[in-house]
Amino acid sequence: MSAGPIRPTRRPIMAAALALVAAALLLPAVHRVFAQEPDGTLVIAKVIPGDPGDTTTFFATLAPCAEPKDGKTFGFSQLAPASVSVAPDCWLVSEQPPRGYENLGWSLGKLDTDGRPVCPETVDVRSTQAEVKTGAGDPVVVCFYNQFNSGPNDEPRQDANLFIAKVVPGSPADSATFTASVAPCNDPKAAASVTFSQGAPASLAVKDGCWQAEEVDLPAGYVNLGWAPGRITISKGGQPQLSCPDSPADFSPVAKVDISAKTGPQAVCFYNRTKELGDPPPGGSATLTVAKVIPGHPDDDRNFQAWVTQCEETTDPIAPPPLGLAFGQPAPAEATLEPGCWAVSEELLPRSPYGFAGWAFGVEKGGEVYCPDQPESTEQPVRLKLGAGDHPVVCFYNTRLDDPPPVEKPTLTVAKVVQGAAEDTTTFTAVIPVDFLDDLELRVTFAQGAPGQLVLAPGSYTVTELPNPGYTTVGWSYGRFEPWPDDPPCRVGCDFETGRLVCPAAPDYPGDTAPVTITPTGATPEASPGAGEHILLCFYNEPLLGSEDPAEDTGGPPPAVTIRVEKTENIVGFARPGAGWEFTLTGCGLEPRTAVTGPDGVAVFDGLPPAVGCSYTVAETLRPGWTAQYDRRDAQPGQPGETVTLAFLNVREWNPPCIVGCYELPPADPPGAPPAPPAPQQPQPAVPAPPAAPNPPAQSSSSETPPADSSATGAPPPPASLATPLPPRAGNAAAPGRAALPAPAALAVLVLLSSSAGLAAAALARRT
Repeated sequence: MSAGPIRPTRRPIMAAALALVAAALLLPAVHRVFAQEPDGTLVIAKVIPGDPGDTTTFFATLAPCAEPKDGKTFGFSQLAPASVSVAPDCWLVSEQPPRGYENLGWSLGKLDTDGRPVCPETVDVRSTQAEVKTGAGDPVVVCFYNQFNSGPNDEPRQDANLFIAKVVPGSPADSATFTASVAPCNDPKAAASVTFSQGAPASLAVKDGCWQAEEVDLPAGYVNLGWAPGRITISKGGQPQLSCPDSPADFSPVAKVDISAKTGPQAVCFYNRTKELGDPPPGGSATLTVAKVIPGHPDDDRNFQAWVTQCEETTDPIAPPPLGLAFGQPAPAEATLEPGCWAVSEELLPRSPYGFAGWAFGVEKGGEVYCPDQPESTEQPVRLKLGAGDHPVVCFYNTRLDDPPPVEKPTLTVAKVVQGAAEDTTTFTAVIPVDFLDDLELRVTFAQGAPGQLVLAPGSYTVTELPNPGYTTVGWSYGRFEPWPDDPPCRVGCDFETGRLVCPAAPDYPGDTAPVTITPTGATPEASPGAGEHILLCFYNEPLLGSEDPAEDTGGPPPAVTIRVEKTENIVGFARPGAGWEFTLTGCGLEPRTAVTGPDGVAVFDGLPPAVGCSYTVAETLRPGWTAQYDRRDAQPGQPGETVTLAFLNVREWNPPCIVGCYELPPADPPGAPPAPPAPQQPQPAVPAPPAAPNPPAQSSSSETPPADSSATGAPPPPASLATPLPPRAGNAAAPGRAALPAPAALAVLVLLSSSAGLAAAALARRT
């Protein structure tokens, strides 16, 4: 068999040619992968003409013009516009207004120097859909305009949670229209106006929180009577029904309500009546009496001046001018007023020899005026809500500036009686717990012939005598104050310097704890022992005999004291005993001692000398990641055998991960990417190297995040916090719904296609 003709070998040349052709065809696609134009910004803003305080959330869908169904939905409002980063392309923005709102159209706006959207006052296009084109790096502002249909024939809003109703007592057919201003309690300037009338309440959808409604611009001839909370029920057809009480509960034209998921919808009923000149006030009038009290100077007959005016919020169009009243201690003043809200204040002239001390309500009986001994408030003016037939008495108190300053006198005296040892002068100690001092206690020392005294505020207390070595407790009694011979009786603020202390010969009660009640000065004394302006408490003891005193029997030192530490750990609101915490005790001349808490969170320092004239300090060894309520606490256990417990609390620091509205800030100096590992060598046919692809620009990584919430300031988020650009439909980037290939993948595809083309050419050459 003879061999065929010898043909020249052209396979490598043909494969190389085909590879070059394939590379040339793929180069534009690779260029499009690497080259991306800068993104643009699309801001969607909301305008509700005449209602700048409306915070209703609207929704808009953003989609490429070529594929309107392939879009994303964004929420926005007047206070919180939506800001989206998009690729340069044609975009469709479609609004879906909530129920009760009518779309008026849209216009193109702009951003001010602070980055806030500014919308024109007029509408350019009457449509719910806007078609805009974004360029590289250029912001585009789309403003949608809406109004709320509040007419009587409109369907009630299902999302309304605040209703404003009108009541004109005695005139159910009155159809006058009233206006109210509604705003958050903490932001009265962000007010929105609503109109309402009898039978046609106003309804609003507001956020949770405190809201205030105020009647403004009353129709001519109407007077505000106040407001009351209304009642909301649901009819059989599922519609809300509103009912109001017969009369107002508050005489102010400003109503405040709290709205939350717990309270549900709220209703405010405003009450008004018509008024004409000369009309008598309905239901008669009220009488006001103003009296004067100058403590310590009952004979002072100086005249004073008071002013009576209607409250500031009263909107009576025919309000009377301020009424001046002259009055003094011997001659109170009277005034006849119509029902409503009135303010009473006393006026003191400059350089007056009197000081304002406050006011209190008095009573009038049998034509005589009676005032309390002390004022109950120092705030002016005194606000009065008067009804027909009311007769309040307001007593104003003044001090004489030439009087000496008052001396604070004691309210509790503790005396000692050592039975069978009249010459005993041993010092004893009693403790009085006080709630507002956070587990601390007041101490008073006393001895026979040297009682101890404290100034306690009015209230109820318990006084406990601490054990004293060498003595046994017998009991206690309430004592009394008696004047010295030839002295007047002591009634108020008595002490042992102006009166004689008298303790019963024997105790009336056993034990070491006595209750006392301190009453205000001038108050009516209670018909129970241990209650008054100044209480004398007597504690009784007996000295122990030698065989009865353990310290004398053994000849040893007195019992030591103990300081006990209780440690608690709090982790995300859950408490547990703190085990393994170290504490150090110092003070009273001792070397520092350490103790570690056990599984029960308790550490004990025992065998300590009593803290007489000194105190102990217990310090905690802090740990990172914990916040200590106290890092050190002091204790002064002075009685032998006494145990003091100190509580220490530590809270675990916890930074939860961000879940909603999170934006990761770029590092100040991002680290360079590590070099890629070399790819394993694969045998390939020898082909000429394709032309080098252009170096792609660096791409910054980003993750898709929602638009920033700008409800707090009303401004769009800065460009660094904008969302990931939506995929464009056309241009140099990938089509919508298709992910662009990263640079390594694109190079791999190029090499693979080139190799495949070369192998195909080689196979074709073998066949021929």
